[in-house]
Amino acid sequence: LAPTELRAARLAAGIELGELRFGLAGSSAALAFQEVAAQAFGGTLAVAPFAYDLEGGSGEFVVQLTGVDLARLLALYGERIAGSGMLDGTLPVSVAGAAISIRDGTVTARAPGGFIRLAPELTRATGQPGLDFALAALADFTYTRLAADVDYAPTGDLTLGVALQGRNPAVEGGRPIHYNLRVTENVPQLLESLTLHERLVRDIERRVTE
Repeated sequence: LAPTELRAARLAAGIELGELRFGLAGSSAALAFQEVAAQAFGGTLAVAPFAYDLEGGSGEFVVQLTGVDLARLLALYGERIAGSGMLDGTLPVSVAGAAISIRDGTVTARAPGGFIRLAPELTRATGQPGLDFALAALADFTYTRLAADVDYAPTGDLTLGVALQGRNPAVEGGRPIHYNLRVTENVPQLLESLTLHERLVRDIERRVTE
């Protein structure tokens, strides 16, 4: 395969990528990817040149995230959680056959930070003092530091170890609060639900206009 540049204005698979472009060359043994870049969640992602072994079905590359909008990212979970901030990150990706994994990835928010707000139904008292305090603070939380360690298993389970520092002016006089959170999500299931939602919206629009 002679060196070829490929472009796509939009690629939607639950998560939408825009202005995707990359160079591609190769042989029967391997594919060589050059300067992969795309827009995602208001920011950009870029991948340095890497090779994919066709015979072994494997490859490794690093995704650089720049200027990702936290508000757009949280919008995946609906209207019950909102936030603001700009994120940058590094995600080392390994591909082995149909399995994709990320190990020791990092994502951090740019200074001065931003806010996180949970909807009232998520902050209702549970009867567990520690949990109730944590949820109450996140009802209107201004953070100065947000950092996450990222691991993604071949099973599709995403694990985030999140360090969050900031304050809620309505909680204990606005004293500083530090969170250490472990967040898990099955990404294929999330993407499937987003894809089904998009199909439903399109079907409704089609029926209305017919």
